[in-house]
Amino acid sequence: MKTGAFSIVLSAHYLMETSSINMHPKPLIAFDFDGVLCDSANETCTAAWKTAYQHFWPDLNRQVPDLVRQGFSVVRPALETGYEAVLIVKLLSEGYPAESLRQSLPYYLQRLSQQYQLDNTVLKQTFGQVRDDWISHHPEQWLQMNPLYPGVSNVLSQYHQDDYVIITTKQERFVHQILAANNIHPTTQQVFGLDRQCSKLEILQQLRQQHAQRPIHFIEDRLATLLPIQHNDALTPLTVSLATWGYNTPQDKTIAKQRHIPLLTLADLSCLMAN
Repeated sequence: MKTGAFSIVLSAHYLMETSSINMHPKPLIAFDFDGVLCDSANETCTAAWKTAYQHFWPDLNRQVPDLVRQGFSVVRPALETGYEAVLIVKLLSEGYPAESLRQSLPYYLQRLSQQYQLDNTVLKQTFGQVRDDWISHHPEQWLQMNPLYPGVSNVLSQYHQDDYVIITTKQERFVHQILAANNIHPTTQQVFGLDRQCSKLEILQQLRQQHAQRPIHFIEDRLATLLPIQHNDALTPLTVSLATWGYNTPQDKTIAKQRHIPLLTLADLSCLMAN
């Protein structure tokens, strides 16, 4: 069996679940979506740029400048909710350094929103509408820009529907469309997205209430999301891992190690069912 941080955290659970005695319930695996299951950074940047020039700043070019796309990949680890990408690409277009934005993103987002008197609800709705229009007119192009990470389709296809959920800040219809294109069909009760108007912590609290003492393991690529969850007594029994292939930085990985958050590799994820 594969060794390493992931095995240390989860192997006991997975070995126990195969026991005929069934002394321990199978863990519920909670996956983040963007940066864990789906590599959506390119699509998010493109959709954000479309939203920016079509609805808020018509003086922008129709095509995403290369410098904006490159800068977005640097800032992406700090992004929490998709609609923030609209503000990020605008800031990048104005020449703000990507590294400065990544380090102090909430400050810059608030300042830009105040400058243009932007409402977050309107941004969310407009960002979703632009994606809907894109899907309606060019569905194959949109799907091609939302590839699943290698091995993800195989892992999810081997799971029973009762054994995993997806917790994301993406609108749920987009998650279902991307997964359906890969012949994966979770139920509406398995996908918890922006539509729920709840934080990931709140969703995990709801799952804890629904699943009593069943172990939950949360796999997330954003360190700032994991830190307040890691030692939350209300979620026990719960374990977490940082998805190192996702949108995080070397510094994030160092901090995760210091906080005793296991670092999960894509190879570990692919071996999950084998364990």
